[in-house]
Amino acid sequence: MERTQWIVIMILTGLLAAVGAGLLAHAGGVTVPMAILTGGGAFLGTDTLFLGLLHYGSGGPT
Repeated sequence: MERTQWIVIMILTGLLAAVGAGLLAHAGGVTVPMAILTGGGAFLGTDTLFLGLLHYGSGGPT
């Protein structure tokens, strides 16, 4: 697959993690703004991990 396709998959997976984390946080009694921040943190963490794995897998400098 091309790099662009991998990035699209990573972004969609990050969005799925963000929505899941935000919904779980809100269901746990957190306010809506805090649930949005929780989802944003999940998105950032997921995509940072995936971008690091993509860089490592592409044989970039270590």
